[in-house]
Amino acid sequence: MIDGTVARKTGKASEFGARLDSIADIVFVVVCLIKLIPVINIPTWIYVWIGVVALIRIINIVSGFIMQKRFIILHTIMNKVTGLLLFILPLTVPFVDLKYTAIPVCAVATFAAIQEGHFIRTNRFKKEDYKMKEVIKINENTWRIEDDGVRFYLLCGSEKAVLIDTGMNSPDAKQIAEGLTKLPLILINTHADPDHISGNSAFGEFYMSPNEEENLHAHDGQGKILPIHEGDVIDLGDRELLIIDLPGHTPGSVGIIDKKNHVLISGDSIQDGKIFMFGPARNLKQYIESLKHLSKYEDLFDEIYPMHGTFPVHKDLIPKLIQGAQSIVDGKAQEYAKPVNVFGNEVTLYNFDYAGFLCQK
Repeated sequence: MIDGTVARKTGKASEFGARLDSIADIVFVVVCLIKLIPVINIPTWIYVWIGVVALIRIINIVSGFIMQKRFIILHTIMNKVTGLLLFILPLTVPFVDLKYTAIPVCAVATFAAIQEGHFIRTNRFKKEDYKMKEVIKINENTWRIEDDGVRFYLLCGSEKAVLIDTGMNSPDAKQIAEGLTKLPLILINTHADPDHISGNSAFGEFYMSPNEEENLHAHDGQGKILPIHEGDVIDLGDRELLIIDLPGHTPGSVGIIDKKNHVLISGDSIQDGKIFMFGPARNLKQYIESLKHLSKYEDLFDEIYPMHGTFPVHKDLIPKLIQGAQSIVDGKAQEYAKPVNVFGNEVTLYNFDYAGFLCQK
């Protein structure tokens, strides 16, 4: 009942763990039925009711796969209550006739199954109900947290720790970090797109470029911005972080160089995934200049930790991204272009073999 809560509180939650938990629940129910059926006189109507609940569950799984392209079993409160009742039910058999105890259990199980189906088909559920974050240790003082296609990082120094971004489905990002370190915790945002600020509300204030303020408010971001600019150094204690302005993807995008470990944490600007360059305030020409500007700091980093795509990437990706973006600006990338729909927006994907750019038509 509390395994998922404990995992999230201690920063040990993972998608594999969530799948294992769901499989364990199914195995528990099957074993109970196998053990109970030979020794208990179960009325036919209970078999029918169990079959109806099972059918609803199967429909839910199929619906979830059709809508989300993956198998979904939601860890709702009512599903947890059903599991608790199923655990208690065999203990009551010697004392209470099954025909009485089965009614509330089957009723709750039916409600839970119908509720789950409603949440799936109306998309009224939090993604964290079925997609768990995966915490991966990079080294003794650095972690990455994988959050359904986006990632964020925890870096620790000798005096304090920093979260860099708070993901897309991670209102508990601060709790995850506090489960990994007891150091005082601060937050730096590479930019304010919604898939990077889901846990910001747990912080009263955070470091961010002031040029991101409009973007932050456009996505209902809460909290006080502590302004950062190029050249600022945030010292975690024997671990200095250098701020680099990288406007283009958004007006206030920044990169963060971990000087001690020779790593650039690049936000969305450098990655081998699909880089969003459509919508308000995106500027491809400015993006190109920002990547060229990075050559000033190329001796300070060897690896790049992006927020999307492959982890990590090498800095030889930077000139490729410059070349690809420039070819789009010059109108010389049509052979790589195809129309796509992204979140209801008709845009053009320029799909190079090293990365893609999603641009306004």
